[in-house]
Amino acid sequence: MHVTFSARIILRSATFSLVFLGRRYTRFQMVIANTLFKCVVFHPSGCQILTSGTDRKVAYWEAFNGQLCRHIYGSHEGGINALDITDDGKYFVTGGDERVIKVWRYHDGRHVATGRGHSGTITSLRISKDRRIICSVSVDGAILQWDFAALIAQDIGNVPK
Repeated sequence: MHVTFSARIILRSATFSLVFLGRRYTRFQMVIANTLFKCVVFHPSGCQILTSGTDRKVAYWEAFNGQLCRHIYGSHEGGINALDITDDGKYFVTGGDERVIKVWRYHDGRHVATGRGHSGTITSLRISKDRRIICSVSVDGAILQWDFAALIAQDIGNVPK
């Protein structure tokens, strides 16, 4: 198997998934969990990765050794199919089978806002580089734009320095 540094290859089975993060055709780390991974993102500092999948959890992993740091329950009704993190690493956003986007604080995993509007499962989402807009896509073909500042406005006074 050839794996480049930027590749994220997912191997699936009925009971677990493996995410390989590789460099120069050599696997240097492996993350194992009892889920079908749907997405993975690096924290901007590069020290951790976030994963999500069919187990309805968002998991924080050490990038260096692949150890699980913690997990949070990100969904009540189904899998989490989409995940993105802000460039400053303070917030991340999830979307999936619940048909809502959720904004979370990275450092403590606190859910701070929910955006409702999709009528189908969310398959992808992205936060703009300037942290002003979130775009999300669902299986029914809808692309929605969300005002990121309005979503996190209720959390501004609660963020520790």
